[in-house]
Amino acid sequence: MGMFQKVPGSQVGGGGVYFQMNRAPGYTDGKYPDQWISTRYKVEVEACKAIHSRASDDLFIVECKILESDCPARPAGTKASWTVKLNQDAGPGNVKGFVAVATGSDPEEVDEAACELIVSPENPLAGTVLHLAVVPIAKRNKEVFSKHIWELAQ
Repeated sequence: MGMFQKVPGSQVGGGGVYFQMNRAPGYTDGKYPDQWISTRYKVEVEACKAIHSRASDDLFIVECKILESDCPARPAGTKASWTVKLNQDAGPGNVKGFVAVATGSDPEEVDEAACELIVSPENPLAGTVLHLAVVPIAKRNKEVFSKHIWELAQ
């Protein structure tokens, strides 16, 4: 049971930016061999935000302070952001997976109301400490994207 167990007023298909959370799968179970993991971090969430970009994309952004790092280009003490385009196929599922991990919830508990709460002025995830592995994944066309695997730090 996570922090969204008692979120009032959740409506399926409410039409907000996060309406797709109600039907998106939660991608939280990435398991990869250690030799594929290029970078590992321990981060503290400073803020989660939702913005509408100049390119008309709806974005979910997690701003973090890096507490520990094995990447010389991003040492402890620096800041980093993770941005998800919600109009991409995997976008809602990636956000749902992040929110589930960061709140200790089951993905089924993460809905539109939960995501709206996360990006609200209350900023409830500020101070949450997470482990993060960034894994390079090659697509069929040989382009590489970075999969982010989040885990709640104990």
